Amino acid sequence: EVENPSLKVSRSLVSQVVQSETSLLLDDARDVPLGDLADSVKALGLRSVLVVPLRILGQVRGALYLDHRFVPRLFDAGSQELLEGFAAHAGVVIESALLYGESCRQLEELEKGSRAVAQELEKARQTAERQRRLLAERLKVDRDDFASRSLVGNSPELRKLRDLLRRAGESLLPVLLLGES
Repeated sequence: EVENPSLKVSRSLVSQVVQSETSLLLDDARDVPLGDLADSVKALGLRSVLVVPLRILGQVRGALYLDHRFVPRLFDAGSQELLEGFAAHAGVVIESALLYGESCRQLEELEKGSRAVAQELEKARQTAERQRRLLAERLKVDRDDFASRSLVGNSPELRKLRDLLRRAGESLLPVLLLGES
């Protein structure tokens, strides 16, 4: 008597199917000479057995296993074709689940990388903004200092020149001033 027979399978038959990548149909396992496999088949008291390979991502990764311990010839070629079709569908479903899981993992990695890049960009933007403010303050001080120390007088022409220098100083672009010296 096999303890918990509903939980037992012939691992040797499953291994044979996985290695050979072909289905196995035994009408009456007691009548078939199986060599080394006979021990597990006898120990489990198997009569009808049907094992088909389960392909995932193009490789056999397991098997679907059916057996009956009391009824011989329970499975036939039609049962085998049906179980092979089911295994093909199951393989596609498992492949889809694996690919979906991998896609989710890659998406998570990309989002994590994107967040890191966004943080670095924000730091760079803040640094550039601080530098721009410091430069603008320095330019203002230099401009005001230049205008107050270098230009003596308060004529309308000097006021226009100070205003022009002030406006030109606010720009970060090069400025060419033309006129009489």
